[in-house]
Amino acid sequence: MEWVKRSQPLSDEEIVELENQLGVNLPDDFVKWFKQYEDPEADNVWVNFDSGPEDIAEFYPPDHFVDQMNLFFEGEEEYQEYGTVVPFAYSSALNKYCFFYPKGKEVPSGVFFAPSDDDLSEVFEGNDVKQSLYISRTFQGFLDKLYNEEDY
Repeated sequence: MEWVKRSQPLSDEEIVELENQLGVNLPDDFVKWFKQYEDPEADNVWVNFDSGPEDIAEFYPPDHFVDQMNLFFEGEEEYQEYGTVVPFAYSSALNKYCFFYPKGKEVPSGVFFAPSDDDLSEVFEGNDVKQSLYISRTFQGFLDKLYNEEDY
């Protein structure tokens, strides 16, 4: 997979500022990638998981992370007691790819897929994200599962 490089890599200070705004430390593998890259070069990038293939339209720019995190629980704030969700990318149907940090944990339990039209009761099971929505336990594992239509 080829990636679009940032015209100016993100600095350590910019990452620390973003993490302070989010209230979590982003995974090291994500930070390493995100400092250098913006998006995939290919237009049609996909990932497969339990419910089938889904595209990845774009990764959020750093200045959208906090807003997207706050919007995730809008109207269903009771689910915030389970932990922190940090959306980092989205599909053409506005479904989100997110990190989930269980309450009291400093590292995310993984990368999961959040359908845009689902009530959060369809996303959470107990106090965790439904296992069928997890794509990978790490960001690198998520990247490794991406493909474009020509490669498939």
